[in-house]
Amino acid sequence: ALFELKFNKKLLLVLGVYRPQSANLDTATAIISEQLERALAADRQIFIMGDINVDNLAADNTEKSKIEDLLMPFNIKRLNLPPTRITNNTATSIEWICSNI
Repeated sequence: ALFELKFNKKLLLVLGVYRPQSANLDTATAIISEQLERALAADRQIFIMGDINVDNLAADNTEKSKIEDLLMPFNIKRLNLPPTRITNNTATSIEWICSNI
């Protein structure tokens, strides 16, 4: 879901994203890229939030690299969040908050 917020007389875009773990990441990144191209055509500031089901804490992760490659052309950075999904044996950060601000 993409919507606009007016904050201190500035328009901010907010893109909410959810990708189930079973969904294809390449398909998801293609859809997100299309949304970003349209949304940022007017050179606006954007926040992306949601659950992408890609662990940002993993050091060597192909999926994490795909997300970084998606965001880079738009000058969008993913915030480093603490573990957001914790079990007895694992701790992952699969949610994301990103921005070009």
